[in-house]
Amino acid sequence: MGRRGEERRGEEREERRGGEERRGNHDPLGSPEVLLGLPLTEAVDMWTLGCLAGMLHLGNRLFDGDNEFDVMRYIVELFGQPPNRMLDAGKKTKQYFKKSMCAWNRTWKLKTGYSRGGHLLLDSLDDILSAFPNKGSENPELSRFVNMLKKMLDLDPATRITPAQLLQHSFLTNTE
Repeated sequence: MGRRGEERRGEEREERRGGEERRGNHDPLGSPEVLLGLPLTEAVDMWTLGCLAGMLHLGNRLFDGDNEFDVMRYIVELFGQPPNRMLDAGKKTKQYFKKSMCAWNRTWKLKTGYSRGGHLLLDSLDDILSAFPNKGSENPELSRFVNMLKKMLDLDPATRITPAQLLQHSFLTNTE
């Protein structure tokens, strides 16, 4: 291949890379521990599975941001802030949070002003229950589904449901 062909290929690669950046090259299923740069365990798979289950049920992503900051912001808006011990240990925490320098109150606070778009689909996972009413009555199956999602999307990977526990969950076993 000649010099022109190599140049053309390089331009095509650069265009693809630029397109990825414009679209927001991030993972909308990213767990808090992934975003914060914490060590990963199988709990990250439970988070991803929970995001996928929610997306399949709702027909839309739970965290529809244009970048990782938006995803973290939506996680905080939906579930609250990750525990301070996670934020203290995170290698990438400072990308999303700032630490108060007051001697009496050294807490983390989500940064502001970095959002580029997207939207939060729900105010809480319980909104799923009211968004899909079952002819004016309670829907036990939907309640079990929301309970399962809450356990899969626990902010703390140490307390998130495990694969073995998930297999025993009443939504999957179809028991009360």
